[in-house]
Amino acid sequence: MRAAGSDASDIIGLAMAVEVKGVWLLTIRRYLQDGRREGAFEKYVAGVPAELRDTVRDPVVSQWYPEKVMCHALESLYDAGEKRDDDEFVRAMEACTVLGTRTFFKALLSVTSPRRVLKLLPTALRTHRRGPMQLLLDIRDRDATLRFLGHPYSDHPQYRLATPAIVRATMRLCVGPSADAKLVSYDATTQIVDVAW
Repeated sequence: MRAAGSDASDIIGLAMAVEVKGVWLLTIRRYLQDGRREGAFEKYVAGVPAELRDTVRDPVVSQWYPEKVMCHALESLYDAGEKRDDDEFVRAMEACTVLGTRTFFKALLSVTSPRRVLKLLPTALRTHRRGPMQLLLDIRDRDATLRFLGHPYSDHPQYRLATPAIVRATMRLCVGPSADAKLVSYDATTQIVDVAW
């Protein structure tokens, strides 16, 4: 599916405009080096293009990287899995989300309402990504719809798995295992995620 009025040059321009903080790359590294099967981190590093290997091997937490680096990192994380399947990748993304959430924020999430957590997500998105991306919220009593707009890799297979996994893991820190998030629609620059708790 393609967004109305978008063409390949629009997507390429958007891809060049969106950047991601190095903290995500560091979290993937920590996840793979923290007692995972032997060689997983080395396989992950080898799986990205040669010019990006130093970046994923030793990312700078505060540095902004082109979103394409994150795209390659997610592809390589998927391929570095033992089973190389969607469920394993989703579990990895959920674990990275929890691992990357600081202790103070975890404590805060456990005592706040799901509505408040959702209202914080646009701010959290802006601290980890910059560019023309937006997150629009439609929050109801026990569920919500999140619209991620202006993201150049919205229809990429790993992004389609990663976005709901990240939202689900964040919400589970707040309400426990009853929280769920599902990708219900996407195109080249948009993802719509339904959340329930």
